[in-house]
Amino acid sequence: MNRGVRLIAFAGAMILVVIGLASGSEITDARWLGLLGAAWAFLILAAWIPIPREVPRFNRSVIRTTMILTTVFFLLTAQLVRIQVIQSHSVAHRIAQAPNGETLSNGRLLNDGLTVRRGRVFDRNGIVLADSVQDGDAWSRVYP
Repeated sequence: MNRGVRLIAFAGAMILVVIGLASGSEITDARWLGLLGAAWAFLILAAWIPIPREVPRFNRSVIRTTMILTTVFFLLTAQLVRIQVIQSHSVAHRIAQAPNGETLSNGRLLNDGLTVRRGRVFDRNGIVLADSVQDGDAWSRVYP
């Protein structure tokens, strides 16, 4: 396979991943996985380089396995970027119902509205690092 086809395949994979990431949380998980699957096919095509016949059979197998694993790690990285960056707000604020009826949510969000004003935190030069501001009946922490 020539270099031009591999370059077009790589560009196609990048375009699919960028389209999926640019869609943000508007794209469904099924469509995102479909885009990742198509991008993986393009990446396999782009990474499939010709290996000379003089290379021992075992070494060719190792090289092919390495290429496949590299493409899989690229797609895992794209998935982690989607979860940790693109969908970070929805993941942090997700609420679920346990089978026993208990409501599950992010416990760190429970202390957003504090009933007690906390003191200021200063650095050694006297600059405020953290302060409390009143929002109705609750206090919230701000970090200027």
